[in-house]
Amino acid sequence: MSKILTAEMMADIKVPAGAQISPDGARVVVSIGPNAREGDHRTASLWLMETADPASAREITSGTANDTGPRWSPDGASISFLSDREKRGANQLYLLPLTAGGEARQLTDEPGGVSGHHWIPGDGGQIAYLSPNARDEDEEKRRKEERDDARVWGEFWPTARLRILDVASGDAREIDLGERHISGFSPAPDGSKLAVTTSEFPELDSIATTCELVVVDVASGASELICVPGRFLDSLTWSAAGATLYADAPAGPVPAVSSYQLWRVAAEPGAEPELLTPELRGCLRTLARSADDGKIYAVVQVGLDTALYAFDATTGDFSQARHFAGDLAELDVSADGSTGVTLGSTIYRPFDVYTVDLSSTGDDEAAFTRLTDLHTYLDDVESGPYEAVSWQRGDFELDGIVLWPSGKGPDEGPLPTCVSVHGGPYGRWARAFGYARPFAHWLAQQGYLVFMPNARGGSGHGERFASAVLDSVGKEDWLDILAGIDLIIDNGWADPERMAIGGWSQGGFMTAWAVGHDAEDGQRFKCGIMGAGVSDWGMMVATSDVPTFEQRLGGGNPYESAGPHEFDKWSPISYVHRATTPLLILHGEKDERVPLSQAIFMHRGLRQYGCETELVVYPREPHGLQERRHVIDLHERVAAWYRDRL
Repeated sequence: MSKILTAEMMADIKVPAGAQISPDGARVVVSIGPNAREGDHRTASLWLMETADPASAREITSGTANDTGPRWSPDGASISFLSDREKRGANQLYLLPLTAGGEARQLTDEPGGVSGHHWIPGDGGQIAYLSPNARDEDEEKRRKEERDDARVWGEFWPTARLRILDVASGDAREIDLGERHISGFSPAPDGSKLAVTTSEFPELDSIATTCELVVVDVASGASELICVPGRFLDSLTWSAAGATLYADAPAGPVPAVSSYQLWRVAAEPGAEPELLTPELRGCLRTLARSADDGKIYAVVQVGLDTALYAFDATTGDFSQARHFAGDLAELDVSADGSTGVTLGSTIYRPFDVYTVDLSSTGDDEAAFTRLTDLHTYLDDVESGPYEAVSWQRGDFELDGIVLWPSGKGPDEGPLPTCVSVHGGPYGRWARAFGYARPFAHWLAQQGYLVFMPNARGGSGHGERFASAVLDSVGKEDWLDILAGIDLIIDNGWADPERMAIGGWSQGGFMTAWAVGHDAEDGQRFKCGIMGAGVSDWGMMVATSDVPTFEQRLGGGNPYESAGPHEFDKWSPISYVHRATTPLLILHGEKDERVPLSQAIFMHRGLRQYGCETELVVYPREPHGLQERRHVIDLHERVAAWYRDRL
């Protein structure tokens, strides 16, 4: 007997993260925790498994705290990881021996906690880690009790510092890089140097816009500025010889609205970054290197699927090594380059841990071996079929996914339809199970045909596609979505008289845009759901934590003149006066990416003009909901809103 997918199941989906393969390629360690948390703090445990035995996965920590970010020691005998088991919400560095057994040993006691770490290659005697500056706890307590706690912008930043720990003695020394924030780092293969990215401030906008690349000598602590790349360099990876660095970074002249591609820069002062993949039709997600042959591997999003590419520095060849019919996140590669470990999701299954054979060619499907089966509770949930669709608009070929409800198929339409718009806009719908937001499998389980279009501005289609929404989001990308809707109506799948639209973040913006334009588009939608969406681009420049990015989406900022401003043209709030489509607005109270004021502005405008609307605010929540009860409420509320109007 088939089971029904419940809101509780969606909240409790197990999410793997940080999968790492041992130096000899024989074992994998990963952190696994629930999609939503019960209390104030997340929980996750470490799992260990053999690459040759898909049934070997076992939990090796209790899961009572948040154990994350595992790393293998160079000899493969121990695992270091971050955990808040000493003080909830504040990670410290721990070491878990595997050969001798025993409990994990705490290695650090940083007042500001630890935010990331890497072993320095060599004898396993040193770990480099990041720890933010922290105020004196006693002084902070006094300030709070006496209400002497005025905050001055820029007076104190929790700036991350780079420290190197001697594992045997427990002594740590700080690398002096001035007052700049350390946003990422990577040890050279011989352990002599660290490549480090810094920014002026720890704010996300500053990390993205003020990046500098420096190389640090591990022994002396001396540093050299390599370059100011004009974009954030993510996933820093050294060449085998230690003379060159590779990175996953925005390709276009406006990094805020661009696809991520492969870059190379010599590890010497004055070097200029070189874009290696200007014509790639896909978009990079992360990098990894095999120690022995020095090949650089990349996860590349290609249309609705994902591939693993390999870069050969000798020949300059960057070509597909493996193809996966779904979504891949993360990648680590064994020292000999024969085996990779990744996280994979297929259309009916959330992310699991997979190994991938990189040593041979042949059947791609057979090359991937699933090491975990985290979602057995979905085994008896009956799902409907799906179909990948494509359509042409202008000079772009667009794609998307149509998901049918259980018991229905392409020959049984037209059906009531929910259009689900992805976030970003630099996001995408892949041939994968979407559990982060309740607008795909959850809605299909409620009996709706679900259409997931990939409009221009998203990932998976190269740089020109990603940057096509620069300064005018909501223009051509919205018309792309309408063209996709016409396709599924013409195919006889979607009922044009029973259609809704919804999404989160950028999908929320698109829904707000749809509500204001629905009347002129022929009143397509019976209702919409705006989740954490933008209503006013000018206010986003003033209040979001990524103002530079928001400025390039909306096409300007409010500081330049009395207007009219170009961004007003692309702001849903400008069209509220003509809205008649009922809109449910969902928003986290502590959202810094799209502040709550965006939801309030939209809600008040709709009320003023008599449009049916409801605003739901989730206390304490950031841009993505994290608390279990809230996630459950969100799913149930979405289902009820559509059920009552479709």
